[in-house]
Amino acid sequence: MKFRLKPEQQFLILIFIIFIVIGVIINLSLTKHIKESFVNERKNILVEFANNQANLHLTRDVFLPSNTGSDKNNLEIFKKYFEQLSIHDITVIKIYNLRNQIIYSNENNLIGKKFLENNLLNDALLGNSGAKIINQSGSESLVDGKNNQLLAIYAPIIFTGDIKPFGAVEIDSRLNELNAQILNNQIFIISIIILSLLILFLSLYWIFKRSSEKIQELHEEETKNLKKISDLKNEFVFIATHELRTPVTAISWSLETIMDEFNNYACNKENIDRINVDLFNIQLANQRLLALVNDLLEVARAESNKLKITSAPINIVGATKKVISELKIIAEKKNIIIDYQSPEKQLIVFADSNKLKEVLSNLITNAIKYNRYNQKVIVRHKLHKDYVITEVADNGIGLTAEDKENIFTKFWRSEKVKEIEGTGLGLFITKQLVERMGGKLWFNSKENEGTTFSFKLPTLPKN
Repeated sequence: MKFRLKPEQQFLILIFIIFIVIGVIINLSLTKHIKESFVNERKNILVEFANNQANLHLTRDVFLPSNTGSDKNNLEIFKKYFEQLSIHDITVIKIYNLRNQIIYSNENNLIGKKFLENNLLNDALLGNSGAKIINQSGSESLVDGKNNQLLAIYAPIIFTGDIKPFGAVEIDSRLNELNAQILNNQIFIISIIILSLLILFLSLYWIFKRSSEKIQELHEEETKNLKKISDLKNEFVFIATHELRTPVTAISWSLETIMDEFNNYACNKENIDRINVDLFNIQLANQRLLALVNDLLEVARAESNKLKITSAPINIVGATKKVISELKIIAEKKNIIIDYQSPEKQLIVFADSNKLKEVLSNLITNAIKYNRYNQKVIVRHKLHKDYVITEVADNGIGLTAEDKENIFTKFWRSEKVKEIEGTGLGLFITKQLVERMGGKLWFNSKENEGTTFSFKLPTLPKN
């Protein structure tokens, strides 16, 4: 059986490798910076110090071409100069004349030798200081931070009052201080990496734990949503079956009655009246079927973004009066008065004429349907900025907390109104229509006291 790492383990290993690589890069970068800073700082200090001590202990005569470094008096002068410089952890000193010749060194075997191809020395003899890290053998070092390395500083010797140098001094010093700084830097970086990895692993552990909990919560939520969808589907099947069965049964029964009357009775006036009643019932049943189909089509169009809205300036007062006149028969069956508090002047809204009438019809029909007998439905308008607000209020059964949360959900029907005919699509469709016309629909309700549905539509076209 092959061993395979889990994705999260692979991720942690990758993060660890990335941190190590970043640490190495940072270490190399900081080491280079530390080295450059140290070299520049040490060079500036020693160049100034070497010149000051040269002005105190050396003379111009010691740099004359005739001086080869063998004169005893000159050697004593150079030794005193070397003793002053040695306080800076200096191991080797070389003093050059303008001919690139060593006229003094604490390493006697170097006295008298010439170094013509040393660029830093040539620059120092021209008045420019320089520095580089070399091996103790004298070759230039390519690797920093080793104990066998020296810092070689080349300083021009310029006496007070002069502009050009009389010679140059090479000061080779140990790099103990630089090595200590680099070591401290490496310890610091390693500590930061370890601390960062620890924080990262703890954070990732917490994230993975929270993610697992969140996934579990989402799974549970998804399960609930699936159950809710299943319940809605079952509710839809029940509603559709119930709503379709009633008019279909009525149509079937009426047709059978008509056929019996034609077969068993003469077509006298009384039978014709019965047939007319049956035909009227068929017409009503057919209208209910058509309304249900239209509602289902409206829902499908709204959800597929194919709901067609053709807005134009509409007198909402006239539209409201027409809808109320059509619904008075329904209101009279419950002895309900529709109190339309019509404004004195016209109110123009920018809306789709048919959709506006559908919105008004749905809201007023609901206010009648869920109101108590012998009560009142109030319809009124008010102008607010660039909108006309329409309110439809009843003092019926009101809405429960659960009803308020789900009132605009398709197929939702409150447990309180299961015995009242309905599909649970009306308010869902109404909200879609109002919003597609650039408006907004909302409500206020108290259980057992009544409900007021309000919607606003713009008075001007909305971009």
